Amino acid sequence: MAYVNRLVRLYCCFVIIGGAFGAVIPGSWQNLNPGRSFEQDTPYHIISELTLGDRHQNDAVRNAIDIPDRRWANRTVAYTFAPEFTYNERLMIEQAQREIETGTCIRFVPRTNHYDYIEYVNGAGCTAIVGRQGGRQIVTLKRPNCIHHGTIVHEALHAMGFQHEQTRSDRDNWVTIELSNIIPEYQFAFEKEQTNNLNTPYDYYSVMHYGWNFFAIDPRRPTIVPKRAGVVLERGEHMTAIDTRRVRELYQCDGPNYTIDTFIDLTPGCASSNYFISPLPRGTTCSAFLSACGITLSELYRANPKLRNGERCRENLPPGTAICCRV
Repeated sequence: MAYVNRLVRLYCCFVIIGGAFGAVIPGSWQNLNPGRSFEQDTPYHIISELTLGDRHQNDAVRNAIDIPDRRWANRTVAYTFAPEFTYNERLMIEQAQREIETGTCIRFVPRTNHYDYIEYVNGAGCTAIVGRQGGRQIVTLKRPNCIHHGTIVHEALHAMGFQHEQTRSDRDNWVTIELSNIIPEYQFAFEKEQTNNLNTPYDYYSVMHYGWNFFAIDPRRPTIVPKRAGVVLERGEHMTAIDTRRVRELYQCDGPNYTIDTFIDLTPGCASSNYFISPLPRGTTCSAFLSACGITLSELYRANPKLRNGERCRENLPPGTAICCRV
């Protein structure tokens, strides 16, 4: 499958005005809110994700959490810094990474000879493509505007494969999107996606959730209305327990320390050809796995829940089919 990033820039839709952040502001909003700073209602890092990053990425990128090789192998994310970042700024980025590591099996490690890695760069805005892309992958953190703990966590989670909470497939059960009060140029950011929700509940307080009036035409009125009484949507600065649980689910932190599958339909973690071996000439899928990987059937089911329905287990594998046993 070819993964092509479709970059649709929004510069033609906006006018640039002065200000501390140099933010881009739609003319329609400025006409309705004369003299008001756009950043008073929508944080700079959220604005810049949409105006300076990619407006619409293709399905392969947008739904990265459903694609095994969009996840980081070995639950490890290598990283490096562009030279512009100061010592203290690097410490702040690493502190944000530690928050993601806490309670999960993810580890951020300084890049040595890693082929896949994140490079934090000082560019325009706070942006990151969703999911591992392969090779050098930029996470942009404009200095000093984006050097804030919650912003860094937010962008790093994008790079790991997580979308904004209010775009998840079941969001209509939990929130109402007030499109009539959303700046037309930004309405695409509230489109519902076909997401893998990892068997986790909707999280109003997720670090990946928009605030109650982000991108509002009238900032006194909401753009997102919770359907649960008493919920106040505020921009999160830290991961919630559900955020942490999702990282654990996506990267199989609670499962065995190996992943198993065939070459055709890979389980996350089996993307490297270094871990493929050939099974015996005869045998069903599961018997070949058990023989090649030296595990029990219950261990196999824990490592690869897709085999639990039994039908695939009983299918014969063609001789020489590649099997992945990644320990």
